[in-house]
Amino acid sequence: MYSRVLRAGMMLALAILILPVIAHAQYTSPSYEINEIFIGGGGELEACSSSFCSRQSIGETAVGATGSGNFSAQAGFNTTDVEVLAVSVSNGNIDLGVLNTSGTAAASANFSIKNYLTNGYVVKIYGDAPTNRTGPGTIALTALNSPSVSQAGTEQFGINLVANATPGIGVNPQQIPNDSPAFSYGQAAAGYNTADYFKYVNGDTVALSNSSTGQTDFTVSIIANIASSTRGGQYRTTLVVLVISTF
Repeated sequence: MYSRVLRAGMMLALAILILPVIAHAQYTSPSYEINEIFIGGGGELEACSSSFCSRQSIGETAVGATGSGNFSAQAGFNTTDVEVLAVSVSNGNIDLGVLNTSGTAAASANFSIKNYLTNGYVVKIYGDAPTNRTGPGTIALTALNSPSVSQAGTEQFGINLVANATPGIGVNPQQIPNDSPAFSYGQAAAGYNTADYFKYVNGDTVALSNSSTGQTDFTVSIIANIASSTRGGQYRTTLVVLVISTF
C-alpha cells in the first residue's frame, strides 16, 4: 500500500446566471392581450391596505399547469406572472481526508433548485480537479472524462448525482414534496446519472429540467483515488455550480 500523505479538499461554490426577460402579457393575439385574469365565483387579485396585501378567492375553477408547443398557463388563484429561479447549496466545504492506494475517498454536497414560468434549467459545474500547487509545478488528480467505476490504486477524480453502492454514497434526485410528476422534474444529466459510474469534465451539464418545476434536491457524490505514483501533498479546488434558466 502506498502510504505517503495526500490530503484533498474542495469547496462547492454557487453562481447563478439570470437571463434578461422581456415583460409580456400572459395571453395575446393580434387583437388583444390579457394580464393576470380571474375567473371564479369571486375574488380580488390585490386587496391592500397601507400595511398588508392579500389575494382573495371564492372557489377556484381550476388549478395546475397546462401548455402547448407555443404557450403555457398556470391555473389557480395564487399564481404570479413573475419568473423565479431559486437555488441553494448546503455542506459545500468538503474535506476528503488523507488518501491512500487501498481505498476510495468519497464525500457529498447538496444543492436545491426550483423555478417557475420558464422552460426549465440546466446545471453546469466548473472548476479544476483537485490540484497540488505546493511542489515544483502544479499537478492535478486525473479527472475521469467518461463514466467509469471507482478503482482504488488508480488515480481518479469524478462525480455523479445518483445513489451508489460502490462506494456507498449519494442519493438520487429528490422531488419535493414527492415524486409525482405534477410537482417537480429535475434530473441528473447523461454521464452523471448512472450508479457507480463517475465522471468529471469541467463545464459539463450535470443536471437539468425540461420544464418549469417545483423543488428538486440534488446530491453531488464525489470520489478520489490515488496511484502509487501520485505526488504527495495537499490538493485543493473550488467547483462552481452554474444554474441557467431556459426560455
